[in-house]
Amino acid sequence: MNDDKEPPDTPGREIGQRAAESNSIDERVDLGHFKEVELPADAYGAAMYAFIYDTRELLSGKDHDSKPCWLNIYRLVYVLTVLLVNYLFQFLMLWWIFDLVVQPSVHGVQRTYARYHGEFFSEEGEFDQTKWYGRTAEGDESFKHDLCKMAFPKYTFLCFVLMLWVMIMVIEFRKNVSLLLSIYNLPVCPRSHPERMIKGSGGGHDETEADDDKIFIEGLTPGIRTTIYLIILLPKFLIGILLCTLGLIWLSATESFSDLILNSLALEFVINVDDHLFEALLPLSYRENLGGDGKVFMKIPVKTLDLQGLVDEDWAHWKSSTFFLVFIPILCFGYLSYLQVLPVFGVLPDFAYDIGHACAAFLDHHKQRVCGNGFGKDDCFEFGGFDG
Repeated sequence: MNDDKEPPDTPGREIGQRAAESNSIDERVDLGHFKEVELPADAYGAAMYAFIYDTRELLSGKDHDSKPCWLNIYRLVYVLTVLLVNYLFQFLMLWWIFDLVVQPSVHGVQRTYARYHGEFFSEEGEFDQTKWYGRTAEGDESFKHDLCKMAFPKYTFLCFVLMLWVMIMVIEFRKNVSLLLSIYNLPVCPRSHPERMIKGSGGGHDETEADDDKIFIEGLTPGIRTTIYLIILLPKFLIGILLCTLGLIWLSATESFSDLILNSLALEFVINVDDHLFEALLPLSYRENLGGDGKVFMKIPVKTLDLQGLVDEDWAHWKSSTFFLVFIPILCFGYLSYLQVLPVFGVLPDFAYDIGHACAAFLDHHKQRVCGNGFGKDDCFEFGGFDG
């Protein structure tokens, strides 16, 4: 009489019950189709791993990794402390760079431009060529050097450097978005079963299961997911936005062409603070678990798509890339041309592009080689009688 009913302990019934209980995978997902996404090998990835793995141990009330509870607690507290140190370094460095480097640079270029207008223009705004070329004292030559080597008047050169800087920050932004989507797409684990967040490649929830050469993060409880959003991903996005903005201001206020390149390279070290702390402060055994060559991966369900679905997905990716292709030059052009009037963010509001005609001869003179006609001692570097 009960032949048509499935026994309650069959594998099919067990899978169905777990899927319904955890609300982990919707009906459009083909069970068994997943992609493996590694956690980033930096302070953020280390914090995510510790927060998921060790919290699972503490909340489940069962030992899954054969390690004492005090070691899980110590590891969790230590890694979160490293994350806090990372935030301390990055946010303080952003503030110090703005206060001690960017602000003086903006002050310097504004003061130089104000002196140029005040000393070499009439009250009606007419440029006085006689005064410009007639003043040749050492202090005047030094001022002309400061004015003509400013990066802001070289609009095209500066715009291209700004675009390169924004590209670097877009790379960081897209990595953050990819990490955010991976966390978002992880299935939901019930609060009552935190042990289901992690499973070994051997199929069990214990790290000692056979063939556990990989550890998969298969889901997150709502509380842990929300906490990761708030204490890891949100600050990560905020640091990127602040650093991108700071870079636009500082590079625009650069006081020499050579410093323009050096400053753009120097800003990158703030991005890499989390990498340096990861390498310097975490044990090798822990670091080896993360990154592409590690053993810890997020197991993200992948929907089975038909041909049209694949085309739509591919088109969505191309539209996203096209957006950045258009957004980057528009942002840099708009910042230099229209956003200079904004308080704090602007460097030279109402810039009149009136330096080029005055500095053309000065720059041409300083680009000429002293030994342009040869390298014989009779032609170059003669002893005595130097006239500048």
